[in-house]
Amino acid sequence: MSEILHVTPVMPVDEHHIEYALDKANYEGSLITSWIPTPREHGLLRMVPALRRNLRREPVRLRVRQVERHFWPDMRRSMDLMIGIHPSTLLAHDAFFERVDRHAQNRVSPDTRVVIGREFGCRHAFMRARQTGASCVYHLPTVHHETLRSILESEHAQFPDVCRSTFDPLEFQPGRLRNKQAEIALADKILCPSQFVKQSLLDAGVEDAKISVTPFGSETAWLEAPRAEGASKTLVFVGNISARKGAHRLLQVWKQLGAFRTHKLLLVGEMHLTPAFLKDYAGLYEHRPRLPREDLRDIYLQADALVLPALAEGFALVIQEALSCGTPVLASMNSGAAGLLNEEQARLFAAQDNDALATTIEWALSRPEALADMGREGRAKAKEWTWRSFESMICQQMENLLATNRLHD
Repeated sequence: MSEILHVTPVMPVDEHHIEYALDKANYEGSLITSWIPTPREHGLLRMVPALRRNLRREPVRLRVRQVERHFWPDMRRSMDLMIGIHPSTLLAHDAFFERVDRHAQNRVSPDTRVVIGREFGCRHAFMRARQTGASCVYHLPTVHHETLRSILESEHAQFPDVCRSTFDPLEFQPGRLRNKQAEIALADKILCPSQFVKQSLLDAGVEDAKISVTPFGSETAWLEAPRAEGASKTLVFVGNISARKGAHRLLQVWKQLGAFRTHKLLLVGEMHLTPAFLKDYAGLYEHRPRLPREDLRDIYLQADALVLPALAEGFALVIQEALSCGTPVLASMNSGAAGLLNEEQARLFAAQDNDALATTIEWALSRPEALADMGREGRAKAKEWTWRSFESMICQQMENLLATNRLHD
């Protein structure tokens, strides 16, 4: 039986489904990650209301494969931030990723046939894999850093003081970029979630044959949930409320259109926009902090539309969440939806373009019936492409790689 090592310091839903794909296909091996709760621990933590709201890590329920949880990297990151060892949260996060990667490096053995790694967290494991002859599969959920840098530099020139987290001067530190380039160079295959990410890799000179577009899946359990009847006159934005997600442009356009007079704009997530910027939009929107996923589902089911004017998203998971609930999607071309959704299933517009965003919002507010029809078409698309579809594509990639390895043995 082929052994596959999966190293990912963090476990967002896409990494969960990579692991489920491997487990269902009976691929032996291990998941190397930081601390995640066991099913029992998760159940106990959810019983405490204060913890339930902030519990972001879900358990992984596996049948064949093993889970190696490493608690120390989490503890060390918290300590580093507390005593100020790193000049930014970003660099503390990188150090955290590298510690998990170092654990994974020691788990690569002659029996390991494939190493799957997430960006910024697998360079050492990949180098060891090269020594043992294992294949390297790179999971890149974000756009290539040169595309990202170009977008953020142009946005920062227009909006220098709206969001410190988006414009971290250390994000493109030469050492960070060298590490990421090394991961890309070591990879035999790169899994990316959208045509937007693929194009950014091609623009950076990565060969086409090395790239596989594997879109994230929709939420199967949400597909049949009944939507609220009638228009709620509410547009919702979900995710970090930051410049990278285009939240600042959304507020500008919402105010410019005077949409707050007839509709509600609900922002759900952690607020990253500066108080100085937000003071000009007081009373024009409603903000709720990050919510548990089941509560978020109810938000989608009641909203008239999701609006996401993202500057650069590999594939925004909130798009598939909204589609799963039949919520119409209004998103930028840089959100990851382009190439997966057509004009009947979503309304896509140019990123970093307030006029295009305004035109889209005006259309949505003035055409409720057309908007509802688009939501139904979007939900039909979501039924065609679920996480099961994603898992099948992951398994096919593994089968192809292992077959190639056997030919070379």
